[in-house]
Order: sequence, then C-alpha cells, then structure tokens
Amino acid sequence: MPLAFGPAAMSESRDPIAILDGVRRFADRVDIFAQAGEVFVPPASDLVALLEPMIHPVALTRGRLFHPKVWVLEFGRDDERAYRLLCSSRNLTSDRTWDTILRLDSSSTGAQADNAPLQEFVGRLPDLAVVPVNPERRQAIAALVEALGDVRWELPEGVRRVGFHPFGLGRQPDPALFDAYRTVVISPFLSDEGIDHVVARRAGTAVVVSRPESLDRLKPATLARLTKLYVLDAGTNEDEEANQLVGLHAKAVVVDRKRGTSWFVGSANATGAGFGGNVEFMVELETKGDEASRLIDPRHPLVNLLLPYETDGGVEDDQGQKDDNALDRAVRLVAAGSFVVEGVWDGTAFATTIASERADVASAGFSVTVRLITQPGRAIPLPSTGEFASLGSVALEDLSPFLVVDVMDHRSMVRSAVVMAELRGDRPERRQAILARQVNSPEKFMQLLALLLSFGSADMFFTAGSSGGHAEGPAAWAEFSTGIFERLARALTDAPHALDDLASLIEGIKVRDDADSVIPEGFAALWADVLEARAATS
Repeated sequence: MPLAFGPAAMSESRDPIAILDGVRRFADRVDIFAQAGEVFVPPASDLVALLEPMIHPVALTRGRLFHPKVWVLEFGRDDERAYRLLCSSRNLTSDRTWDTILRLDSSSTGAQADNAPLQEFVGRLPDLAVVPVNPERRQAIAALVEALGDVRWELPEGVRRVGFHPFGLGRQPDPALFDAYRTVVISPFLSDEGIDHVVARRAGTAVVVSRPESLDRLKPATLARLTKLYVLDAGTNEDEEANQLVGLHAKAVVVDRKRGTSWFVGSANATGAGFGGNVEFMVELETKGDEASRLIDPRHPLVNLLLPYETDGGVEDDQGQKDDNALDRAVRLVAAGSFVVEGVWDGTAFATTIASERADVASAGFSVTVRLITQPGRAIPLPSTGEFASLGSVALEDLSPFLVVDVMDHRSMVRSAVVMAELRGDRPERRQAILARQVNSPEKFMQLLALLLSFGSADMFFTAGSSGGHAEGPAAWAEFSTGIFERLARALTDAPHALDDLASLIEGIKVRDDADSVIPEGFAALWADVLEARAATS
C-alpha cells in the first residue's frame, strides 16, 4: 500500500531500491489498522520488513470483525495543514470490484461538522491493536485526533450536511437513522436482520441491489417487504484480462425523508453483523429532494448496470459453504492470539523460538502450522499456549515479527494469513543488513547511497545517453561522484547520523564475497576521507 504514495510508476516497478524509496519516505507517517487474520501472504520480498512499524492487526471479541475502510490524511507545508478523509467500501487489496468511495477535503471556508465521532473512532484505534503501538506513533495519532476537532469540510455540490457514523466501538446505529418512506440498499452481503436495520417498516418503497446468492438466502417474509431486487448485469463485469471491474462490492444506503435525502456510504453490509457488532464506518451526506427515487429511475446510469432479479428466498448454505466459513473463522481466531518471536544472536545467526497464546482450534478439527514470513518451506506445528518451539537458525536479515499461519481443515483445505508477533532480541543493524542485501551492482550501490543521503532519487545524478539509458560502471561513478562528494560533505555537519547509518551498511557489504564488484571503483578512498572527518568532528 505505501507504494501508492510514491511516484506514479512505482507500483509497476520491480526495482527494489525504487520500492525502498517509496516505503522509506512514508514508513514513519503511515499507520494501518487491519483485521487480524485478513492480512494476506505477499510474494516473498526482503522489503516487507520495512512495513513492520506501520501494520497494526486488530482483534475483537465475540466473533466481531474490524471492518472499516477509511483513510484520514494530514498534509503539511511549513505551518499550513490540510486534511482529507476517504470513506470507501474497498479493501487494501488488488481486487477489481465495483466499489464506492467518498472524498472529503478540508477548507477554511467549509462547513462546520460534528467531528467528535470521527475523533473518537481514530483515537480508539491504538487500543485495539494486537501488538502494542509504540509511544511515538500513539502520540502522532493523538495529535491528529486533536487537530480533527477544528477541521471544516468542503461539501460536495448539492450536499448541505455531513455526518460521521462509526459503529461497534460503544456506538450502535440509532434506530431512527434509516427511518424513511423510500430506501435503496446496495450491499453485496445481506441478512434478514440487516434488512430490518436499514429498511424501515413504514418504507413504501424498498429496493435492494446485491449478489444473487445473497438475495437467495433471505427469508420469504423479508423478501415480501422489498419492492424490487437487482443484481449487477454480468455484461458490466469487465474482462479481468483487460484490467476491468468484476463483481459487486459497493455498500450504500440511500433514504428519502420529508426533510430530504441521506446517503450513507462506507463499509457496512446490510447484515446483522454490519449494523450490530462489527466495527464499521459510514459517512452520511444530506441533500435536498428525492434522490433515492432518482437513483432507481430507469433512466439513471446506475440502473443501466443492473438487471431485475427474482427469487423465492430461503436458500441455506450447503456444507461446502459452511466448511469455508468455519475455516475462515478458525484463521481469525488463531490470528487474534498473541505471539512472541525471540531471537538469540550468536554473532552470525539467530536461534529463534516462538510462543503463543491463542484459541485452541485443534479440538474443532483444524491443524495449524507457523513459519517466519522470510522462511518458506520451514513451517512447524504451532505450539500450544504457554509452550515454546524452535524455528531454527536464521540469518540476521531473515528475523521478522511477521509470521505466516496456515490453518487446514478436515477437507485438507488451507487458509493462510500473516500475523504480527512481538519481536524480542532484535538487532539494530538488521534493517541495514536487509538494505545491503538489495545491492548487487555499482549502480544499485549508487542508488542506495543517494537514497540514504536524502537525494530523493539517484536519477538526477545520471546523464541519459542517446539510447535513453544511464552510464554504467566507472563512467556512472564519474558522473555521480561530484554530487555525492558535496552531499557527504554537507552530511558531516547537517546529518552526521546519516553517515553512521551508511557506515553500517557499507561495512555489511564490504565483508561479502562480491564486495569488489558492488562498491564502485574510487569510492573507498573518498569514504575513508569521510570517515576520518567524521571521527574528527565526533
């Protein structure tokens, strides 16, 4: 996810130094809270280690889910601050589904809103994390919460009021919230209890847009309350090979009342859990007129994406669906536990052990294995609560608080998830060693040098040839060295800590067998002078 904050092309980059640059710039300014057991296993990469400080898995009690999809962003320039809120139905995954997203930007002339529910929601997040959030990040989040109290929001055209509705943190939906004479519900998942929450008994018109299987599961008595059912037209499910959208995942409730229309958009499905237990976040926009009526007018663009649907309802999950649901619950139960990874350093490698306190799912027919995310193929049975088990010997760069748990059911079906452990015995040079492992050529060395000295990008130090490429080898170093010398000299006075970090990284490269082919010719002499000057100024 942090790659999205970098240059536009970065998400397509396979250059580890470019990726490192994107993550490094924002790692200390991004906090991501996500449901434990729903962090998918990524492709193998050393650079996952750079995400460690910003990922905060959340576990709730009684089977409830942490389900909001909301971003709160603060932008700064000198003493100026600006804020943006994104409230969406889309997860931070690569799914290409039809979703909703609302953007609100701050404005000095914007509308005054009741931001207290938003502040309360953001302020509660650190206390929900499975692994304690460090004090510096807690302080930064607390400062953001305080600043939100004075934010005015620029309202979209036609909107006269905005309201924030977090559910599940001591706040449940007001029964009057959806009291209306006309209701349109867009939700991929449904339940009878959810329909009771969002469709008022007095509603003369109630239209639901959902998935066929969700509509089929509603009871006949619930369906009798609904005026019309729609599903997404399969013709609008764009071809995945064309990088287009497939499937409904949007969530919205639109209600017409005498005083106008309220649009509720966000994360909550029209289910009992969505409006009666899960942690969710919805934003309400109030407009004039009968907008719900216009939304289902045959001439509206939305209706062009839909097809009418008929069902008798009452369909129950088959055994396969029940087993799938049970497996998903088992993964979340395991991930909600607390884990400790301890490394004992012997000078060359870590001897690692793992302990956990987590739910026992073995009695329900599940087996669980665990491994470090950096060690594919080295999974062990997850120890019982209070027991320790060895994860074997791992290199400095491979120690990690990220674990992969694999849960298998009686069908031999497996679900995997990444969980976060408390890491004990970590070494301060581990991240530098991980960075050094990305450097396998003089060009990569120069890129990383520029990055650590805060050039932003090494590209500015290379001269493009006629082919559009960069000079390589000694020629590249000749082009690069003048700018590097100036920045090294400035770092001696402005940022000596950057030189200390760089020294640790260079020492890690120098002991490698390929050091001579990685460190550019001529750099060693320059670096020796820098170290001498650094020692003299210490």
